[in-house]
Amino acid sequence: TLIFQRRDGGALKIGNNVAIFRYNILETGYGGSLNIEDHVSIHPKCQINAYVSHIHIGRGTMLAPCCALYSYDH
Repeated sequence: TLIFQRRDGGALKIGNNVAIFRYNILETGYGGSLNIEDHVSIHPKCQINAYVSHIHIGRGTMLAPCCALYSYDH
């Protein structure tokens, strides 16, 4: 799992009992932040990019393999 925070990125908060499987990318930048609550599972090959805005993954969420979450302002 690659966890990357740009100099201008916001916080990356990970709760308790969070399972992050292989080959995931978690990034923050340009003022965005990422909050992952307790008991979350992120299965392989997901990409979560919190740029410009905040991404919040609630308690007990399970992301299937190959999910992509982006908070860009296009």
